Amino acid sequence: MKRRTFVGMVGAAASQLGVEGRGSAQTVGGPAGRRMERPEIRLAAMSLAELRSELYGQLFGAVLPFWDKHGIDHVNGGIMCGLDYDGTRAHSEKFLWFQGRAIWVYSFLYNHFQKDPKYLEVARKTKEFVFQHALQEDGWWAEVLSQEGKVLRPFSGDTEGMYFIADGLQEYAAATGDKSSSEAGLILFKKLFRYFNSPDFRYRGADFRYLWNSERAVRPQGLWFLNLNIATQILKRWDSVGNLRAAHPSPPRCRMGPRLRRPDPMGQRRPGLLSVAGGISPGDRPRTPFRGRV
Repeated sequence: MKRRTFVGMVGAAASQLGVEGRGSAQTVGGPAGRRMERPEIRLAAMSLAELRSELYGQLFGAVLPFWDKHGIDHVNGGIMCGLDYDGTRAHSEKFLWFQGRAIWVYSFLYNHFQKDPKYLEVARKTKEFVFQHALQEDGWWAEVLSQEGKVLRPFSGDTEGMYFIADGLQEYAAATGDKSSSEAGLILFKKLFRYFNSPDFRYRGADFRYLWNSERAVRPQGLWFLNLNIATQILKRWDSVGNLRAAHPSPPRCRMGPRLRRPDPMGQRRPGLLSVAGGISPGDRPRTPFRGRV
């Protein structure tokens, strides 16, 4: 199968996985206005309806029960991070990014799958755990906690966990209508973006440790994605005074300035290629600055 054909099929399949199956075939416009039958898309020898059912069964029949039994700390709140395939705990540390993701996942389950109060209970207890133990006086958050909440590693420059906390808080607020959570998430997100967009930013994430000694403000793509994703969700959900929108309209358009072109290290332009760890130092900034309000 040609690459373009495969990519097209995957894209079409991805766009339909969230809806019920539509039958074995669909009619599409053909030459001279004739209608043609389009063959059913199949992935892994399954129809989209079968694949959706399979994934749904794995999520609610295996993955979530596994984490409920072995990973969720029902006593202290939060979620454990080091589990073997049989549920045995490899360690008892709680990483901040894992807690933020747990708040988001269980709030998302409530918002989009099942209005089950046990999902909100996991999200709520995780939120209360990190607010009680991880939030520092300077507004940053500790990166690693013990199972009971003792700070094992205070903030040392790794901002990814805090992005997940901000993301989780806005999803939790959408599920509960809790304005304090939405406000806390927005305050944290603004703090993160101001630092991210400053010349003083230094990457300290776990994915690219070789960048820790960089003298430049290197910003991996993953952090750009987090900023864009969280900002988009906030704009979709909340109005200018922090009220949850009745519907989710398209977010306001925000002018980001001109596209940046970085010099190719080999002296050649290679359009369409992006470096996962590509960074922008203060000297690389465009003449037209960021124009969005943060």
